[in-house]
Amino acid sequence: MAGSKSKTGFLEGLRKNLRATAEFRKDSGRLSRFFDASVITVVYTFKFLGKKITSIWKSNPYSPLLLSMAAWGALILCCVLFFANYSFGVKVTLGKVELIVDDQKTFNEVLDKVEDEYTKKTGENFYFESQPVYSLTVSNAAAFASNDEIYDSLSNEAEISMGMSYGVFVDGALVGTYPRETDLWELFDRIKARYSAPGAKDEVITIDNDISFVRGMYAKNKSKTLEELYDVFTQPADSRTVTVVKGDKASALAAEYGLTLTQLKLLNPDYDFSSLKAGTKLFVSKPEVPLRFVIERTEVYTKNVAYKTVTTYDKNMFETQSVVTRQGSDGITEYTDKVMLIDGEEISRETLSTSVIKKVVNKAVTKGTKSLAPTGSFIWPLQKGSYKITSYFMDKDYYRVFRSWHKGLDLGARYGTPILAADSGTVLFAGWSGGFGYLVKVEHQKGVITYYGHCSKVAVKTGAKVYQGQTIAYVGSTGNSTGNHLHFEIRVNNEPVNPLKYLK
Repeated sequence: MAGSKSKTGFLEGLRKNLRATAEFRKDSGRLSRFFDASVITVVYTFKFLGKKITSIWKSNPYSPLLLSMAAWGALILCCVLFFANYSFGVKVTLGKVELIVDDQKTFNEVLDKVEDEYTKKTGENFYFESQPVYSLTVSNAAAFASNDEIYDSLSNEAEISMGMSYGVFVDGALVGTYPRETDLWELFDRIKARYSAPGAKDEVITIDNDISFVRGMYAKNKSKTLEELYDVFTQPADSRTVTVVKGDKASALAAEYGLTLTQLKLLNPDYDFSSLKAGTKLFVSKPEVPLRFVIERTEVYTKNVAYKTVTTYDKNMFETQSVVTRQGSDGITEYTDKVMLIDGEEISRETLSTSVIKKVVNKAVTKGTKSLAPTGSFIWPLQKGSYKITSYFMDKDYYRVFRSWHKGLDLGARYGTPILAADSGTVLFAGWSGGFGYLVKVEHQKGVITYYGHCSKVAVKTGAKVYQGQTIAYVGSTGNSTGNHLHFEIRVNNEPVNPLKYLK
């Protein structure tokens, strides 16, 4: 009866344990539930035996049989507990992927599946660059990767290997790929900046091409660095050049090869286009992928406004006389223009506003209209009160001293006194003339000439038109002279006449 009770107690306790853990096993597979039940049975059995051993120990603690049973039971329990949670598996390393799988065959099947799928996606044969490395390992059951986990890990590695990046498409054609979109926007800003004008306001530069960045997986040979992409859009596609010859114009060379002048300059950034030198080689090949740039900007600049000369006329002044009554000065005007350019060449300009920075001041000149025709009468060649007659025409005293008849009037005056033209006329001579010293001769009417001798200096040139009362020289004592005076003659048909008969 006792044995039957013990057996009944053992079975009843095992059933209770199995029922208590059923909740945690209900979503598991059939094999997994069987394994869990087996482990619970073993654990409960040892727990039951442990109580029995404890009871025997209390009644006979030094029983050799009891000690032996306890040692073996502990060893068996440890083995059961270890293999209940750990088992042998295969560790696989592929690139950055590290997994523990049940067996090598399972992993290879998933690997082949992933390579096939990515071959279809890219249109090229896809294989992982590195080969998987296998090794035997013991691991906790929770560390083993399922087929889905193997697939996800290999797919991520494939994307890294292929490169999930941004395809740069221009007008529908793939130019290259790069992994970061923000860098691509900065790249195109850098390309556009080549057309930017220093100091321009409200400048908007757009690329008149259909440009898009499409994220996806692309073949590795499409990958480019930022500098490689920059060169595709900015550098000559080939080494084609033209040699400058004498007389070439930069704008004409650009047009000959289908370029704008700005594009030609950008293809040859190290060349000074201010003066074309014969023998220079210039790149004339467009970039591999030429872009079309539309630039809109507001330009603020200044222009000098040249002053004009405003002339008024005075009938009381002779026609050869002119007086500047006001000096002129240029003005400055500020312009604000809206400008549109294509590929650096201006196609339209609209002036939005103007502002006067400095007003223009026109030059004012007054000119005479009085005719220079001789009047037929003569004024004294020195201002009244500035002279004294020291010798007359055909003067006897003069003859006694010089043994020759005096042919004019000598008017004593201070050195530098202005000498005036006795009437309007044309200067026949102005310069040095032997005994006369500095001499001025003026013809008034045909055959009528006045002489002004012994001047300190002359103030007119041969051929000049002079008006009556104009300063033509200054009193001096040059030539054969005994002091500061003016020798004045009037000649008619080259014969001296008495000036007093003509002077008024």
